[in-house]
Amino acid sequence: MRGGKSNGEYILMGSHVDAWGKSAICNASGDALNLEIARICYENRAEMKRDVEFVFWDGHEIAEGGGSTWYADRYWQDMTENCVGYLNLDNLAIQGTTVPGVEGQPEMKDLLTEAIQAIFGEEGEWHQAYKGGGDSSFFGVGVPYASFATEYTEERLKELNYAFYSPWLHTPNDTIDKIDRELLQKHAEYFLYVMNKLANSDFVGYNMKALADDVKWQWGKAKENAGKALPLIADLDDVVEKYASKMEALQAIKESGKDAELFNELALACERQTSMFRCYSGKYGQDACGSYLTEQPIPALDRAMRKYNAAEEGSYDYYLWETEIMRIANMIFDELNISLKYMQLAGR
Repeated sequence: MRGGKSNGEYILMGSHVDAWGKSAICNASGDALNLEIARICYENRAEMKRDVEFVFWDGHEIAEGGGSTWYADRYWQDMTENCVGYLNLDNLAIQGTTVPGVEGQPEMKDLLTEAIQAIFGEEGEWHQAYKGGGDSSFFGVGVPYASFATEYTEERLKELNYAFYSPWLHTPNDTIDKIDRELLQKHAEYFLYVMNKLANSDFVGYNMKALADDVKWQWGKAKENAGKALPLIADLDDVVEKYASKMEALQAIKESGKDAELFNELALACERQTSMFRCYSGKYGQDACGSYLTEQPIPALDRAMRKYNAAEEGSYDYYLWETEIMRIANMIFDELNISLKYMQLAGR
């Protein structure tokens, strides 16, 4: 859907079409809403400042996000240049869920939680996004991910033995009566609120200081967990501090209300340099769905340091993982330093 006032940037909105058992929750709810939002955006396209691509993924359940992985590989260049964010629609408006919950990256937390307050009148729940089952295939590219759905209360989850997406998911009982239609309307309002902000705001919806704070937090946890690997990574302290300072300066451009074009160009460029803090397979790889490794701070580094600390000193594995740690540290340096160079070239 091409915006009438488009600057060439776009938002990606996706939902998967394959399913196990019946599929009202997973994922006819998401597909129906994806179609409805496409209809509404099309009717208002003349005023939109960015484009929206509506996609329907195959290979979600049986191929670990195969469709979205293919999209990332096939449209890498366009995503790198122009994609502002990915919104995922899945498992929406389940009967009995009452807590609005959103999963995303820290740089979009302000926008995503603002939308909960605007639509539901409460704070809701915030979850940091990791590579899970939600076609989150764009961490390597450096495109922020967001997924929203109401959740059960903790008390109700205990009663359901923590069947987070209901006892009906992926069974013959996943039928249309399991969808709360009024709640689905609220989901539509939520996604349209976020979509409108992303598509029509002069400044792209990132908080770059929040991104830097997350990088600093992950780096601090990595050092805490480093053990005898600490001397191999300690010289990254300087680039992390410089990065945090420059991202704070970049955020100040947005808060000044001036130079939107400059902020957007720099923010997207710096956002693309975040893969080492999002995934363990690197910028051009693809992590397995639901891998616990992606929940660790600086995932690839965390894994290598664990292996290194467990290896017998002087053994083949010891030196293998020592080499791996140094290489990963170089990747981290390059990502952060590239963002510093962008800022330097922009005179900031």
